[in-house]
Amino acid sequence: MHFLSLCNVHFYADDTQIYCSFPPQLMDRFSLIINNELNSFVECATRHCLLINPSKSHVIVFGPRQNKNVIETLIKIEINGVTLKIMDNVKKLGVVIDSNLRFEYHINKIMQRAYLSLKFIYGSRKFLSLKLKIMLCDTLVLSLFNYADVLYGPHLTNLYRRKVQLVQNSCLRLAFGIQRRHRISHKLKDAGWLNMENRRLLHSAVFYHKLILVRTPQYLYQKITYRTDVHNINVRSKGLISPPNI
Repeated sequence: MHFLSLCNVHFYADDTQIYCSFPPQLMDRFSLIINNELNSFVECATRHCLLINPSKSHVIVFGPRQNKNVIETLIKIEINGVTLKIMDNVKKLGVVIDSNLRFEYHINKIMQRAYLSLKFIYGSRKFLSLKLKIMLCDTLVLSLFNYADVLYGPHLTNLYRRKVQLVQNSCLRLAFGIQRRHRISHKLKDAGWLNMENRRLLHSAVFYHKLILVRTPQYLYQKITYRTDVHNINVRSKGLISPPNI
């Protein structure tokens, strides 16, 4: 945007994100920059008869815990004289993003919905065939984890990977009538399912394949660096992708 010189912006329908990256020692300078550019953004919106609601606008700080805590205490971002509240998590297009980028709050909410759906199926299990129980578990329970798993998957801690897998294990136990003290992983093949880790990997592979093939969205495709872009030596790794620097 021409009125933003150092900040970046993302739009989706009526949802807007303005973000800026800076070293902690320059917080005072960038706090002023962000406020100035935010004011420019508000003025531009007003000229187009759009009103920015400060009560629905929030600030979230990402970074190492120690630096983040200091910045959250000192930084002050305002819209029309109203200081914006600093949040530990914000919701963006249905995904709850926390300041630690662990997505624990998001996963907890999904698991609540998943177990409620599983409880609903459990009440009718005696009247359902095996095929129907598997289909209902996949459609009403496991599908809840599909949305944005490309985003949150790589950030999950081992504890939350285990928690997500336990949801699928509960689905298998319901479908096949296996008690908790018995192993269940061998039933994945019978259900025609991948485990949750491989399920996320499959979705990621499809996403990255489409990103490379279609080259959209551009802001993500531009982060891809091929080995041939780094050097011209003809080696076996030619054409492979180098991990981006974040």
